[in-house]
Amino acid sequence: MANLSQISDTAELDNKYIGKVVVYVEAESDANLFEVLVGPGHAERIEFKTTPEGGKGCGPTTARVKRERATNSKIFGLIDGEAATSSHLGFEKMLSCLEPIFVVDDPELEGVLFLADHEAENILLRHADICHFIVNDTPLAGMKSRTADDVRKYINGIVDRYFSSAICKYTSARLHSAKAMAGILDSGMFFNDLSRSKFLRLLQAKVVAAGCSWEDFRTELDTLRGLIKTRFATMEDELKAEERKRLSDGKSALARIKHQFGVSKSWEGHLANELASLPYAAEFRENVFRRTGL
Repeated sequence: MANLSQISDTAELDNKYIGKVVVYVEAESDANLFEVLVGPGHAERIEFKTTPEGGKGCGPTTARVKRERATNSKIFGLIDGEAATSSHLGFEKMLSCLEPIFVVDDPELEGVLFLADHEAENILLRHADICHFIVNDTPLAGMKSRTADDVRKYINGIVDRYFSSAICKYTSARLHSAKAMAGILDSGMFFNDLSRSKFLRLLQAKVVAAGCSWEDFRTELDTLRGLIKTRFATMEDELKAEERKRLSDGKSALARIKHQFGVSKSWEGHLANELASLPYAAEFRENVFRRTGL
């Protein structure tokens, strides 16, 4: 039994003696979604929660996991797949992943699990029937004003846009990890409706401002595009579309879809609850349990 005097943090002490698996996540919304996917009846065995320190991004989560796993092997983290792109071969592992979760070969990230999706919102984007929700989210007077084909076409266009933006973000993450670029591109810059030429000029300006030459950025970008092209080469169109949803900037894509159709933010709860009865939920639960030893 660990010496109590060696554990001064209240949350860490609680986790040590409650006897359940604790999975730290990046946001409360992530914890809620993962609990829905795991399903009822498992609260005594596993808990998803944010770090007591708070903060944004994966940094606080990975730091907390590293700290607590020194005395408790039941501590894990589950973070956005995009975070793996900063690790060696992390993008390649994410790209080739066939399960809901994967890990990277980095001893500093022991116990840290990564979503196969860019982020949690991509799970909703991929598996929930967003098109059906939007078509039916209308007053009686507006019924039939939205057709499923029109909504689906718009969603696919948005996904393609944020798939392209995600590749740029992955590129910047790899360059930042290699100390060739200061920071990672903010996906918010892709929310506007700039023409392709104007957007390209904005992207170039952002890259150069981050201390990276446009030539180096383009070289790395072409490398990632090549990996994706090879991965997609043998896929049917339907599977390619699903992969673009998995790898796109899901949070931004959902925000843009919500903005376009005027749906309330509460739609995420409806979409999440829909997932609970789908095969993905069982696959997610089984994968989490296996990787955490349950």
